[in-house]
Amino acid sequence: MKEGAFFINTARETLVDEQALYKALVSKHLAGAALDVLKPWPADTPGPLVSLPNVIITPHIGGATHEAALRGVKILAAQIDCYLAGQPMQHVVNQDKTGVRDERAVFVSYRRGYRQLPRRTL
Repeated sequence: MKEGAFFINTARETLVDEQALYKALVSKHLAGAALDVLKPWPADTPGPLVSLPNVIITPHIGGATHEAALRGVKILAAQIDCYLAGQPMQHVVNQDKTGVRDERAVFVSYRRGYRQLPRRTL
C-alpha cells in the first residue's frame, strides 16, 4: 500500500495478514488502521494490533449504522406484506416453513448482495 495510507477492513479477518499489518503500522509505513474484525486470540493474550495507538478496532459492528437498521426494517415490513398477501417472499432461508410456495431458489441476504442456495441444502 502507499506510504501514509490508512488500512480499513470491515470484511473477514482471514483477508488480512495481521503480522504484516502490524509491521507496517509499527514502521509507520501505514498511518493507521480501522478493523471491524480480528483473528481470534486466546482470552488472556490480546492480539498485537490491540496495543497500537494508530489502530481502531470495533466489535464487528461496522455495518450497524442507522441507515442499515432502517433498511432492515423496510425489508422486513415488505416481507410481512408479501406474506399476508400470499405472495413469494425474498431473503427467506426456511421457505418451507412460511406456507407460501415459491419454487425459485432461496436467497440468503448479506451486507453486500445475495448468495443463492440450492434448495437441497435447506
